[in-house]
Amino acid sequence: MTQSIYGLTVDYLNDHGHFMVLSSAHGLQQNELSDFQLNMLAANRIPHLLELQLEAKEGDVQLYYRITGKRMLAHFLRMEKLTMHRYFSLLHRIVEVLCDSKVYMLLPDRYILKEEFIYCGSGLEDLHLTYVPKEQLEGKEALSSDLQQLASKWIHRVTELHGTGYQELMNCLFEENFNLPELKQLLLKHMRLTSSSAAQPPAALSDPHPRDEPREWTSIGTAPPAAREKPAIALDRHAADSVRNDAADLLRIETGFSASAVPGAPISSESIPDSHERAVKDIGRKRLLLVLMAVLVVCFIWKWYAESMETSLLYGCAAATAAVGAATVLLLRKTRPKQPQVRAEEPVYDIPEQGDSRFFNEIGLSDPAEPEAFVPPKEPPAEMHTTLLQRNDATVFLGKTAQALETAQIPYLEYSNNGAYEKVPLDKSSFVIGRAGDGTDWVQEEAGVSRMHAEIVKEDAGYGIKDLGSKNGTLLNGEILVPYRVHPLKEGDIVKIVTKELVFKMGL
Repeated sequence: MTQSIYGLTVDYLNDHGHFMVLSSAHGLQQNELSDFQLNMLAANRIPHLLELQLEAKEGDVQLYYRITGKRMLAHFLRMEKLTMHRYFSLLHRIVEVLCDSKVYMLLPDRYILKEEFIYCGSGLEDLHLTYVPKEQLEGKEALSSDLQQLASKWIHRVTELHGTGYQELMNCLFEENFNLPELKQLLLKHMRLTSSSAAQPPAALSDPHPRDEPREWTSIGTAPPAAREKPAIALDRHAADSVRNDAADLLRIETGFSASAVPGAPISSESIPDSHERAVKDIGRKRLLLVLMAVLVVCFIWKWYAESMETSLLYGCAAATAAVGAATVLLLRKTRPKQPQVRAEEPVYDIPEQGDSRFFNEIGLSDPAEPEAFVPPKEPPAEMHTTLLQRNDATVFLGKTAQALETAQIPYLEYSNNGAYEKVPLDKSSFVIGRAGDGTDWVQEEAGVSRMHAEIVKEDAGYGIKDLGSKNGTLLNGEILVPYRVHPLKEGDIVKIVTKELVFKMGL
């Protein structure tokens, strides 16, 4: 199973290191490559580019990219979720590499901006891109189209959406006069915005849809490059409610009207204005001042008694203290803050139209109606009767039944579990085996299994398996697999991951 891109064949090799090899089916000739770019790559160790080596065999040139110790970005993103800040940071890292390539006289449109050709070292911040020093790449789209596809694909990995950054990003990518420096500044701006709001992102604009549900985004990422239409992204219902609430608060502050004066603004406990909280604080300060004054008055009363120490004055001071306490309690009750009145949404009743008698029948105001006379169903004419034209024991063909559909071939992996054989159906075109966690379709809890260990893929030529750069490797019929190379699977092949043996079967 060979992979190809832009007229180049992709293969992987383990020989004193792990390499991705690009070649051509008809033979890549030296004159198809740019000598100036080759010399520039050989003379400089360019940051964030995969190290490139050339090898010529019988006149054909092969490009060797060292990927030792690196992992594909596609598999890294499958394990990790993105925040809006990391989303913009990831795109900024790629755009920064494209902008810096001009310093080394490299062309930005010679990069392969696909997840399978971008590798991570220590993390998402350590990216390494694939540069092809070829004069022309067959079938390659414009640079803005490649970035559009990456941006629209990665937005589905974001855990929480807020703000208008994605819409501004796509507007910039769809501009006719697209340029990288402008895009870089836009990404820097939204990196600062999302970094400051990362602690408390706005809940009103958060993504209401789980990851396994379809998102209400327009398919701007898949629009043809020739269209160059600016995307129109509609706010969802939660964002619209938030905008209406903000408009209602602004109108109430400026004019003094309540939020109910704004059409469509919901009246709920969440829309209580901040002025109520300020009023509560003011009343609290007044109540505290009242209590302190009462205590001061009581102190003066008993100071007066302490100066004379007369028995008749004792009862007067006690009565005065009681009066001050009663007056204080009464004033505290009068200054108690009022609770805001929260009006629930009024129910909507289904009012029957004029002439509809069901409503009056239910309340008992309709006239008793005559019961309808029973009309027997008419028998169909003789020519409509079904006639049996075969024997009762004859076989009738019913086409593809449900039972036949259930027995359709579904490939699976079979393994032994304490003497009993169990099956793992391969019901996805990309089936990943690994440890417990996000991104895996079948979990193998065993020491030595990588988080994403191996992947079984379905292609036009059939099923294949590839190791995902695991530390302990994957065996196929006793032979170690080259990481990322797709090896074809056939009936009865044995896949071994650490100590577990899985037998590939073509159907249930």
